[in-house]
Amino acid sequence: MPSQQIPNSPKLINETVIPIQDVRKILPGTPSPFTIERWMRTGVSGVLLESFCVGRKRFTSREAVTRFIEEINRCSMMDELHGM
Repeated sequence: MPSQQIPNSPKLINETVIPIQDVRKILPGTPSPFTIERWMRTGVSGVLLESFCVGRKRFTSREAVTRFIEEINRCSMMDELHGM
């Protein structure tokens, strides 16, 4: 399966880059590797965790994790406001 292209991924290079496995270390609750993979591939409420590959290793950034969490929380709040 080809990896998913995320248009903004080049900007991640200029951020605080971390290996995908380190996402578990910076979030409370220690999400499983499968959950993090799902966030990158299918997302939550239409929001994907930005990532990129170098060779066979996948990376994201601390800032991308922050944007992801902020956006899924914003979507959740909007759903609540609209009674969904």
